[in-house]
Amino acid sequence: MAKKLIRVDSELCTGCESCSLSCSFVKEGFYSFPLSRIDIDQNEEEAEFTPRVCQLDKCGGQPCIEVCPTDALTLNKELLYVEWHPDRCIHCHLCKEACPFDAISFKKDSDELLVCDRCDGDPECVKACQVPGALRYEEV
Repeated sequence: MAKKLIRVDSELCTGCESCSLSCSFVKEGFYSFPLSRIDIDQNEEEAEFTPRVCQLDKCGGQPCIEVCPTDALTLNKELLYVEWHPDRCIHCHLCKEACPFDAISFKKDSDELLVCDRCDGDPECVKACQVPGALRYEEV
């Protein structure tokens, strides 16, 4: 199986947030921006929109994994995503602070970590993207 990552082209993103809504629906069963594993930074005055999702190969060595004191985060080498092991997590949130793409968040009610898992190799955000090329799932 070829190794793939989600690629972001901010120049093409219109800020429609279809990616965020589809992600939360697939992962949580309902539409919720705070429960999505992808978010859009929006500068509406400048019409600049930047999807924030794990950019594993662009962060300089997976700082979220490196900073975790309990090995609650590991690299899933098959699908290239940061895998969370809740039984090891102490909810220190150091991973969130270390992520240069602000691609890690936590559920407010349960402290469950939210990070992209590539939807088992078929990312819904990419399929839902309204502008071809703004989000792509490409071989590394």
